[in-house]
Amino acid sequence: MTMNNLLSDVQELGNKLADVEAVLTGLMTHNATVETAKAKEEIKELNLDDVRKLCTRKARVSLENTEAVKAIFEAHGAKKLSAIDPVEYGAIIQEVEGLPDA
Repeated sequence: MTMNNLLSDVQELGNKLADVEAVLTGLMTHNATVETAKAKEEIKELNLDDVRKLCTRKARVSLENTEAVKAIFEAHGAKKLSAIDPVEYGAIIQEVEGLPDA
């Protein structure tokens, strides 16, 4: 194998790697777009009433839960649920669900 053949093979491999990179980048972009669409769909499904019911149920369990729910609201930028951006509802539900039931 001559030096020119070796150089040609290395260049060909470099081109193939660039093609693989382009394909993987396209797949990653597609997956991110699909995940974003799913997340937006989930956010639309959550509404103020759903979040309020869960928070009320958990807050009635104990004074500690009541204080924890208030702290969760404040951590999301508001003193009351109605002032919180609906984009935050999913995170609030996860946090509130972590509070004890009894």
